[in-house]
Formats: sequence, structure tokens, C-alpha cells
Amino acid sequence: MSFCGRQKFYAPSYARLAAASLLLLLSLPVMALERKTQVRVMPEYPEIARRMGISGTVRIEATVAPNGTVEKVMAQSGHGLLTGAAKAAVMQWRFVPSDNETKETVQVDFSHPE
Repeated sequence: MSFCGRQKFYAPSYARLAAASLLLLLSLPVMALERKTQVRVMPEYPEIARRMGISGTVRIEATVAPNGTVEKVMAQSGHGLLTGAAKAAVMQWRFVPSDNETKETVQVDFSHPE
């Protein structure tokens, strides 16, 4: 069995969807893209990574409470030998207080020490 009918295109519904999406975006409160940090703790370079010559950047998503303390961290990218140290350091960071809990993406750089 085959279907040879024409496909209908509903242009007005797509236009309404686009207009509704734009209105929704415009009605959202404007929020700062990034909370500023008050305290940054540098990570300890893992000895095994140092001996193996591993360096790089670890990207962390931090859940930050309204009072500025970090409640939870999750590694988004980075070498497995570096993520633990990066997460431990970011858990000690303090951010500027805010009205709401926020999620902040931060980068922790590990340069191979000479």
C-alpha cells in the first residue's frame, strides 16, 4: 500500500510557534551569565598525572547555593586523572551571594609543572 497524497504545510502554525517562542524568551528575567567568585582554591596537581606528563583543562559544572557556597560539582570534560583534584578544589570555592541557586560552568587548568 502506498500513499501518493500531497503533504500539507501549515505555515501559519509555524509562524505562531516562532512568535510564541520569541515572546517566551523576551518574558524571561534577564540573569547574569556568570556569578563572580570571591574565593578560588587552586587544585593540587595529582602526583601520578605529574609523573605521566598529563596536563589540560577540566570543565566543571558547579551548583552554587544563594549564599555562594558550592553544593555539588560534576565534571563535564577533562582527563580522568585530573577531574578529582579539580572537583575537590571547586567544592571549596565561594561565589558572590545571589537571590537564587545557580549552575556555573568553570574551567580548571592544569599546566604541567617543569
